[in-house]
Amino acid sequence: MKTINLSISAHSKKGIRAINEDFYMYEKNSTGQLLAVVCDGIGGDDDSQVASKAVVSRFRDAFLAKKKITNFSKFYNKVLIDSTKIINKKTLKGSKMGTTVCALLITGDVVESANIGDSRIYYYNYQNNLWKQTSWDHNLYNFLRAKYQKQREMHPAWITQINEEEKKALEANKNSLIALTKCIETGIKIKKDDSWYKTIENIKADDLFYICSDGVYHWIKNDRINAIIGETENFSDVAKKVVEEAIANKSNDNLTAIIIKVNANK
Repeated sequence: MKTINLSISAHSKKGIRAINEDFYMYEKNSTGQLLAVVCDGIGGDDDSQVASKAVVSRFRDAFLAKKKITNFSKFYNKVLIDSTKIINKKTLKGSKMGTTVCALLITGDVVESANIGDSRIYYYNYQNNLWKQTSWDHNLYNFLRAKYQKQREMHPAWITQINEEEKKALEANKNSLIALTKCIETGIKIKKDDSWYKTIENIKADDLFYICSDGVYHWIKNDRINAIIGETENFSDVAKKVVEEAIANKSNDNLTAIIIKVNANK
């Protein structure tokens, strides 16, 4: 396994909310693998901080109990199943709680990630100076967009004008279509893994990974991450400065960010 030198910065803050429903973790195991997780408790649900904390705690315990993760998707899905059982046990009668999940595993120069909900994972490729979202927002906007694409594939004779009208309608109403379509929530049993998976190979020095809740990414542009890194003496302070800038930009939610930088091997 190729050895990769990493720097990590993480920070979470409740922002203008009464409590912080976000939880996060990052750990290295004995074989040098790094696991990072961000969970954002669903606003409006009862005690969703219980759900996000339970999922993060289960990821940490399961990760540290294993010497090495050899099948990330199997590991990830097992944790989600176990977490749902734990959340259902913690739920008071008549109450409801849920959370998004973003998880990222770095093994040597290979990164595997998965998410459900609308917390995000971004990858910055230093060589190409390019930021790319590698997670998938499970919301109504993307649900409808995917549905229209499937219909177009089934009916290739549809005229371009109709396709353009659909696109314009979706874009015009994008901000009102952010309701979640998938998450981890009480009252459900995971039978099928609907999470989004992504693998990135051959990561190199100065590449970045950025995991965050929607209280951050809606309120700060990705290229500010690069600027903040350049302005900050200690990399460990970068996530705090990112969160503080999002708050200064009037974020109306809890805020959590984990930023991971690939360093040149010494």
